[in-house]
Formats: sequence, C-alpha cells, structure tokens
Amino acid sequence: MIDPSLLYIQDAQAETSPAQDTPSPEKKPEYKIIGKSTSRIDGRKIVTGKAPFIHDIKLRGMLVGKILRSPHPNAEITSIDLTKAKSLQGVKAAIDLDSKQVIFTGNRVAAVAAVDEQTAEKALAALGEPAKPSSSSEKTQ
Repeated sequence: MIDPSLLYIQDAQAETSPAQDTPSPEKKPEYKIIGKSTSRIDGRKIVTGKAPFIHDIKLRGMLVGKILRSPHPNAEITSIDLTKAKSLQGVKAAIDLDSKQVIFTGNRVAAVAAVDEQTAEKALAALGEPAKPSSSSEKTQ
C-alpha cells in the first residue's frame, strides 16, 4: 500500500519544478493555417448572390417530384385514381403510397414525378382529395 503523504510530496515537487515538455512562451510553434484567417474561395459569389445553389441547378432529364398529403387527421383513404395524373403530358410517374389509414394531417398519400413544377402541380390536382375524415374525427371537431 502506498503512503498518501508521499503522493502529496511528489505532487508538490512537480508543481515547483519547471515542466520539461511545454514550450517556453517565447518559442511558439509557427503554423501555416492554424490561428490564421483564411478567405473563402466562393465567399464573394455567395455574398453577391451569384453562386449557384442546389435549387438553381437544372440537369438534362431532371424531373420534379411532388407529394400529395392528407388535409385531414385520422382519415381513411377512399380511393386514389392515378390514371388521370399519369395521362397528363409530361408526367413520368404517379404512385400511391400503399396507405389505407391517414394518422395525422400532412401524412403522405401519393407522389408524382413530372418534367416541370407546373405539370407536377396539375398531376396532384388531378389526383383529387383521396382521404375523407373518419366518423370518429368528425364527432370530435
């Protein structure tokens, strides 16, 4: 067993003796990046609004996706007829999300992919309102 008084003596000696591993204040290490200010390459473009953001990028063949959400909480999916949405020119895909019951307002019900945003909006409108409030939620409202 180690005598605790000896540990105190060793700690006191360590505090009074100069540390061997720490650099002296006049000898600070010189770094190339740490502690220096750097400028961003794209900073001027971002500040002036000239930098391209992800929403500005349009690639060839890129589609726009939109999701139809339920406006009602605790609703039942009556039917989703995808044929009208799929028949619109520019609509590449329309799917239902295999949900029979909507739990909350904003629950995803169907999705469409089209060549542009206006066509995607028309396809969502063609789907109509697929959910109707269940009888239990009508009583509480």
